[in-house]
Order: sequence, then structure tokens, then C-alpha cells
Amino acid sequence: MAVSFGDCIRCLEIYRRILIKIARNEAEKEDILESLETMKNIGCLSEFMHKKLKEDVEKEFYLTLPGTIEAEILNACRK
Repeated sequence: MAVSFGDCIRCLEIYRRILIKIARNEAEKEDILESLETMKNIGCLSEFMHKKLKEDVEKEFYLTLPGTIEAEILNACRK
């Protein structure tokens, strides 16, 4: 499924908010899970990667999120 330019911008904005919360040590599990769900519904996260990231969030492994999310968004938006 191709992701539109507008959807790519939306995903990048969600990603930016996640990064800020992690950097400020304000990451809340439910908020990040909701953001990941939104990005999956837009088409920027695959079902497999959504599940993996969700597991990381449940364990509060927030530092693994930025690189993985960025790679997924870039991959989805290149198609």
C-alpha cells in the first residue's frame, strides 16, 4: 500500500512528538501505544513492526523506538 505525501507528513509529526516525549523523559506508555496505532492505521508501520514496537513499549524500552520508527516511515514513504 502506497502512503501519500500528506500521510507521510502526519507520520513524521507523530514521530517528532514521540521523540520529544522520550527526550524530555515524559514518555507515557498509553500515549505512545496510541501514536503507534495511529501510524499503523495510516500505513507507515507494518503490522509486524507495530507488534514488535508495542512489545518494546510494554516493557518500557523507549530507546529502541526512534531508529525503528524512522526506518519504517522512510520505507513506507519511498514506495
